[in-house]
Amino acid sequence: MEQHLKKRIIGAIIIVLFIAIVMPIILDRARTHELLETRVPDMPQVTMWSTPEYDQTVREEVLALDNGEASNAIVLPATPVVEKDDPAPIKKQPATDAKESQSASSSSKEEAQAWTLQLGAFADRENAHRLRDNLRQQGYKTYVLEMGDNTRVYVGPEQQREKAEKLRDQLSKKFELGEILIRRYVPET
Repeated sequence: MEQHLKKRIIGAIIIVLFIAIVMPIILDRARTHELLETRVPDMPQVTMWSTPEYDQTVREEVLALDNGEASNAIVLPATPVVEKDDPAPIKKQPATDAKESQSASSSSKEEAQAWTLQLGAFADRENAHRLRDNLRQQGYKTYVLEMGDNTRVYVGPEQQREKAEKLRDQLSKKFELGEILIRRYVPET
């Protein structure tokens, strides 16, 4: 009988706790209508990046890749084959005085050499730029450097001096310029 009595007492305690805790919440209707205040901004307007037309073009491109049509349309340029290597650049001779030895030690010993052609030095900047633009239209690599009051026009650079000499002869015949100087190309740093 004690077992039965314990179960009744536990059940009574649970019912009393339920009534004491839950019933005031149920009977207090003011809490059910209370709204929480939020400060979330409205959703921004987003443009659609995917349109049916775009989706259709993507499908067509994927089908073209799958069929092999796209790979047939690609034509690779012919790769030039070198039959003979260019001769090695001329190595710099050891410096003889103190200034040359300091400058030689600061630069790398295996420094590549290139040659450029000086076509002229112009006091009028516009004349130099006009000659540069004329040479560029004919397919030559040209650039100008401003040194003091003069603007110098250069063609090149070329890796080999022999090529620079051939280019000098070609330019002197074609443009009937005065003396064309061959200078060592020093890149700007």
